[in-house]
Amino acid sequence: MIIYKDLFSGDEMISDSFPFEDIDGIAIKITSKTIKQGAADYDIGANPSAEGGDEDGGGGSAEDVFVNNVEDAFKYQEMALNKKNFMAYLKDYLKKVKAHLEEHNPDRVAEFQAGSQKFIKEKILANFADFQFYCGESMDPEAGMAYKFYEGENPEPFFYVFKDGLVEEKC
Repeated sequence: MIIYKDLFSGDEMISDSFPFEDIDGIAIKITSKTIKQGAADYDIGANPSAEGGDEDGGGGSAEDVFVNNVEDAFKYQEMALNKKNFMAYLKDYLKKVKAHLEEHNPDRVAEFQAGSQKFIKEKILANFADFQFYCGESMDPEAGMAYKFYEGENPEPFFYVFKDGLVEEKC
């Protein structure tokens, strides 16, 4: 398994156990879904009603807690940001990522700057009211964030993270 940790905080942000795709070499888009917290559904082929089990056909009870699988797995903490605060955060964060790239991968700097500006303008700012912002478990305000967005009619959200703000770790 591969874990992708935040470059600055070390928080686990995503892993290859969740479906994801590369977006223009700048961001990673993670597919998420709603799950029942703490539940594991192992289909062993048995008929639950014949076994005296789940009579309600798999629906939930009033005590069931449903969570987003990505938020839950990586212990994301939601941050309420207005556009002004978000832009101030982003300016500082992108500057830190750029400095890291200049030191470790100078050939990547120009592509990162152009691509990140395009992604921010065309994806995040164009749909700002529809985004939710999450920091990692440490709640480090200077580290990278995950950006939650519902696309089209899909009832499950996607999360975006900046690719250059992650460190890959094989487990």
